[in-house]
Amino acid sequence: MRDFIDKIDKRALKVHIYTEGLDERLDSNVETVLYRVIQECVNNVIKHSGASTLDISITRDADGISATVEDNGKGFDSNDKSKFDGIGLKNILTRIEYLKGTVDFDSAPGRGTLVAIHVPL
Repeated sequence: MRDFIDKIDKRALKVHIYTEGLDERLDSNVETVLYRVIQECVNNVIKHSGASTLDISITRDADGISATVEDNGKGFDSNDKSKFDGIGLKNILTRIEYLKGTVDFDSAPGRGTLVAIHVPL
């Protein structure tokens, strides 16, 4: 994840990444899906949000893995279901459902976006 983040232009987007409880490797399938989902979230921020900062948090505890991806961009109406017709958001939902997890999108025009992911282990 850090290698991917390190490739982002620091002048265009400041990225802060926080991890906790990730001392051991996860199941490779779970790792790959989480990586792809977070990558998709980051790419959405770069393409659509106009954000200057991005905070990524990944924590593992007794319940599983929780990840948040939060930006300070222009946001979107997360109640507008047509926004989920695109392949990117659909991919995120499908991949996390495959892991029996949940995804919540919290956004509104003018106040950035928070994507909250939880995957039970």
